[in-house]
Amino acid sequence: LYALSAAELEMLRKYLEKMLIREWIRFLTSSASILILFVLKKEGKLCLCMNYRALNQIICKNCIPLPLIAEILNRLSYA
Repeated sequence: LYALSAAELEMLRKYLEKMLIREWIRFLTSSASILILFVLKKEGKLCLCMNYRALNQIICKNCIPLPLIAEILNRLSYA
């Protein structure tokens, strides 16, 4: 949506490489995406910010309530 400076592109490349190595992210072919912005911190460093609003609107929400811890422990005691 907007052009990134050379410093922003380098920071984004390093961030993506680090997250791919840790396997916290993976390549997808989905049409869903998030907006990535860089904000200048007080120290002069760039801070990577992600806006998940558009992605959250298309995600199917799971509305099943979580069981109580006592109930889970009770089930495990019979296992």
